[in-house]
Amino acid sequence: MLKSISMAVSLIVLLLLGSCQKAVDPGNTQQGSSADNLELSAAQGLDDDLGYMEPTFSPADSVDALFAISWGRFRLPFFRQNINMGHASAVAFKKDANPGPYFHLGGLDMGDVTLTMPDDTLQLKPFRGAQDNFVYLSLNPPGQDGNNSGENGMIHARQIFSFFPFSQVNFNADAVYSFSTTGSNDFPAISTSLHTPESLLTISGLTDGQDVSIDNGLTITWSGATERSKILVAVTIGHRFDFRGGARGDKNDLQNMVRLNFENFPIIIKTFKQNIGSVTISKSEIQDLLNQVDSKTLAINVSAIDFEKEAISNRMIGKMIRMHDRLFVTVK
Repeated sequence: MLKSISMAVSLIVLLLLGSCQKAVDPGNTQQGSSADNLELSAAQGLDDDLGYMEPTFSPADSVDALFAISWGRFRLPFFRQNINMGHASAVAFKKDANPGPYFHLGGLDMGDVTLTMPDDTLQLKPFRGAQDNFVYLSLNPPGQDGNNSGENGMIHARQIFSFFPFSQVNFNADAVYSFSTTGSNDFPAISTSLHTPESLLTISGLTDGQDVSIDNGLTITWSGATERSKILVAVTIGHRFDFRGGARGDKNDLQNMVRLNFENFPIIIKTFKQNIGSVTISKSEIQDLLNQVDSKTLAINVSAIDFEKEAISNRMIGKMIRMHDRLFVTVK
């Protein structure tokens, strides 16, 4: 059991990163190693949200760089402690490349990237993305510093809350967070700011682990974020996060547990151009979902994204705040 929890925690860390093979020196032009399949799956955690917002929301279509802060709570069905997350990401897209799917492919060298918060300053670390391009992240990969990992870089469950900072970007309501870059031959030195909403996004009306009836459908409500937030609601099978094999039971399960791999599992997706606060999933939709696998557990995910653009130094800069919450319910 401890081994399963340790593995779960390590995979959670990979999800938080949104990328990563190894940290690199921005001034070093030597090619880094390509990310392996597990890390590539982790890199697409944030990209899943963005990809499945389309065509409601396509932030990278018209920007040269994207700076993002994510806050949320993460849960696994066998690891009931809430994990509060706060992290930052940045990428500058190459002009000769399709920017989608956003972060995990990486982009241009931006020099040093710093996030100034109301209570602290944090320098993001440059990593090599899936195509050996640069992506900047606020978190370290498991075992990078050598003092928080066990065999094969695995973080032990008994160590994780003592050593690993899940949230390096604390949330302050109605506050200003500023990114700055020192620049490089490929990207200018810039500074840009984001303004946070008054509260984080939280799923309400349901509790984690609750038994629910779907006779009248399943109503999902949430609060927080802003009125203009773009909303993604995703309902999928909860037991696919279980290390006993889930719905597939093959070697790809570990990769699929790291992210909300909407493509490979039954999924209900609802997107909204504004923060409507509630949606009801019909009984027939949920029953169709459950009939595809032997499970009664549903993972409910709600994400809110606020996005704006700013022209700086002849570049169009995208700025994004993402908030998300997740819980599990069991259908009676």
